Amino acid sequence: MEKLKHLDGLRGLASLIVVIHHYACAFLPAIVFGSQAVRHFPFEVYLYSTPLSLFFNGNFAVTVFFALSGFVLTYRFFLKQDHEILVRSAAKRYFRLMPPAAVSILAAYIILKTGNFYNLQIVTSTHSSMWMADIWNFTASAKEAAKQALYGVFISENHTYNTNLWTMKYEFMGSFMVFGIASLFGKMQRRYLVYAVLCLVFIKSYYLSFVLGMAVADIWVTMRDNERFNRIASSIAPLSMLLGLLVGSYPLRNTSDTVFSALSLIPLLTHDELFVFWHNLGAVLLVAGFLYSYRARHIFSSRIFAMLGKHSFSLYLVHLIVIGSFSSYLFIALSTQFGYLTSLILMFIISMVLIFAISILYTRYVDEPSTLLASRIGNFVVRKSNSSPNKAQTVTAIPQQLKSTPSVVQQ
Repeated sequence: MEKLKHLDGLRGLASLIVVIHHYACAFLPAIVFGSQAVRHFPFEVYLYSTPLSLFFNGNFAVTVFFALSGFVLTYRFFLKQDHEILVRSAAKRYFRLMPPAAVSILAAYIILKTGNFYNLQIVTSTHSSMWMADIWNFTASAKEAAKQALYGVFISENHTYNTNLWTMKYEFMGSFMVFGIASLFGKMQRRYLVYAVLCLVFIKSYYLSFVLGMAVADIWVTMRDNERFNRIASSIAPLSMLLGLLVGSYPLRNTSDTVFSALSLIPLLTHDELFVFWHNLGAVLLVAGFLYSYRARHIFSSRIFAMLGKHSFSLYLVHLIVIGSFSSYLFIALSTQFGYLTSLILMFIISMVLIFAISILYTRYVDEPSTLLASRIGNFVVRKSNSSPNKAQTVTAIPQQLKSTPSVVQQ
């Protein structure tokens, strides 16, 4: 089975952008929120109002995760047309996501319980009250932490111990949504009409990325032997990526007097809904471009992006906890000796070294074991399904049918 290494590299870059986004939220909030009132330097508002904000746009990076999930979770099914693939993937999903998320919640609980989060102490100096003041501003509860770890973040909006985990509900529900869609409609001749209807249903939701990612997987597999289509797709891949990056940099708040004002003219959608829509669309355009771009495949299959991809989930899970604890504490200590910008640069460099070190350990001792566990559970469920009495009867009945109706198996 073909492994799409460059998509892993893209996932790794998206994780890194989420990290940068959260450091901007905490220490340079005007880049993210676009408010003159919270800026430290003139360049912050400038970055907000141009596509350069892409490097700080964590929400767009998250929709790239969602589009990649829609693609990766279904493309093997479209290749093999085997429902067993969907059964195995569905059985694995909870056990793939839960252990790494749960360990991050446990870590946040311990740090909060011992009083080692310092994010509230930097709010005034960093002007980040619109975000940092709302995190870990409560009393630690072992019961609540356990509830969030075991099921809360997967079915509700309750993710107070690690607010990054707001994405887990979409990852979990979106995964089963595409499994169901592929199972029900994946072999239908007119399934693209189903995709179109679902896109309209989810136009205001992050689930749109999952549907679009699945549709791209279907097209990519279906048209893989069509040389003319692939030649055209390869020629427009750079344009697809460029458009994806442009609309994906759509800002969080006001778009007036910015290059994004024209994208705000779509009727019937509020600004918040447009924010989600453009990021969803940008993510799938980027992913589609990556699939057909030789240059993107070459660059993002390199060792550095392979490393980022390998540790992307760990990087995503641990960095916010480091920002609230170590980075905030270090910034307080440095700011007594240096100016704001110098303190920020030193803190960021040291913190990134720590985050990558923790992520490597997290991948080895948490993420990879959970992946292995999920695979074993998925294989066990498939074996049990294949060995069920009904399945056994069906298998033993086939030779009898072969004697009189050879065409049954071919169908």
